[in-house]
Amino acid sequence: VLDQQRRHSYRVRLPISLRVPVALEETGKRVSARLLDLSTRGCSTRVEPSIDIGPGDHIKINMRLAPMDFSCAAVVRNVQCLGGASRIGLEFDLDPGVDGHAMEHAVARLQRDILRRRLG
Repeated sequence: VLDQQRRHSYRVRLPISLRVPVALEETGKRVSARLLDLSTRGCSTRVEPSIDIGPGDHIKINMRLAPMDFSCAAVVRNVQCLGGASRIGLEFDLDPGVDGHAMEHAVARLQRDILRRRLG
């Protein structure tokens, strides 16, 4: 369930059966994406069809992390082309006192939900 990343933040991989609504906005263009994994500092998403962005680009990400809607700025850290799709690695630009605390709770809640699904 958890991966230790080089950025010293645990990443929670989402099972295929768990869908978290995500939208990426870049220069006024909004596209739907699938959340692949999530940490308190970033996430990976899959976008179909692929979009024209690259490392260093600044975008906005919107997610529905029950029970809250979460929105923040993010920096594209990597992009992998997967045929007609893109896997996009994002680093959140969070206010540590406000957004960072909310994200910690959201990631912990998501981790509990995934474990319950596996055990239940």
